[in-house]
Amino acid sequence: MVGKKQAKKSKWLICYFFVIVISFLDLIVSLGYGCNERIRIRRLFRPFFILQNSSVMKKTVQSVKQTIPEILSVLFLFGLHLFFFTMFGMMLFPRERTNMTDYFSDSGEGKLYFKDLGSSIISLIVLLTTANNPDVMMPAYRHSRLYSIYFITYLAVGLYFFMNMLLAVIYNQFRGSFMRSMQGSFFPSKTWNSSCF
Repeated sequence: MVGKKQAKKSKWLICYFFVIVISFLDLIVSLGYGCNERIRIRRLFRPFFILQNSSVMKKTVQSVKQTIPEILSVLFLFGLHLFFFTMFGMMLFPRERTNMTDYFSDSGEGKLYFKDLGSSIISLIVLLTTANNPDVMMPAYRHSRLYSIYFITYLAVGLYFFMNMLLAVIYNQFRGSFMRSMQGSFFPSKTWNSSCF
């Protein structure tokens, strides 16, 4: 209805067209199976209709898209922090006993939370999110209170440095891009700047 030229310029209309086509194909498949299929793809597209019909939500998506590069740089640093402490934890709490590590392996921490790389990363993420953090560090803490230095260092750097930095980057970038998009909607001329006021 808006014409081919206008429709080609609007990414939202193109996406809307593809979502409608995929929804109809999914509806045909659903009817073919007698509505007994397990997965209905069209349900996943419901949030798209909310985004497509709201100009504020479109501006929010645009702001999120502009903040992703800055967020990824902080997440990369956070991932290095997590990987370093995971490797150090796997060396500090070995899974199997050797003659050299009899004292360190008695805590049981290596068998419970530092078995392999995947479980070690999950354990440290649980510890960092403070969802169930005492359980992760208590076996080692009961064995020797010196192990608390490892966990306190990990939590202090992770919570008070990286998490706060991530929150600050997200807030600043999102606020700046959202303000620019809102100013652009209120003052559509390209010659507007803050010195006008």
